[in-house]
Amino acid sequence: LLTRPISAPTMPAVRRHGLTLGTLLDIYNREADPERSTRKHNERAAALFIAHWGRDRLVKSLAPADLETYVRARRSGVIAPNNRVGKPVRDRVLEEDITYLRTVIRWATRKRKDSEGRWLLEEDPIGDAISIPR
Repeated sequence: LLTRPISAPTMPAVRRHGLTLGTLLDIYNREADPERSTRKHNERAAALFIAHWGRDRLVKSLAPADLETYVRARRSGVIAPNNRVGKPVRDRVLEEDITYLRTVIRWATRKRKDSEGRWLLEEDPIGDAISIPR
């Protein structure tokens, strides 16, 4: 079910240049976002990750230091949905953001293959190197 190939127009760009954050989040949100109760948060978190790192950021280039920078900016309110700019967030929101990103990346390394039968990501670039804020 979740291992069907990406449509042909998408795959050549992914293989030639690497999987971008925007493409990965789009695919995951379209195909694998499992729970309606978290969908709103996941869409908001995806938009914040894209605003912070850019749609064209290669997923494989993400590092634990990037997550730490994101957490600091999000905690301080620098990164926020439009109606909340400047308002700091609680640890629970940060935990949900990071859990969502980890879930998406792990899905791409373990559950979703491309049209050539390869995982969308060969490895998890962030792993468990950053602890989830509590």
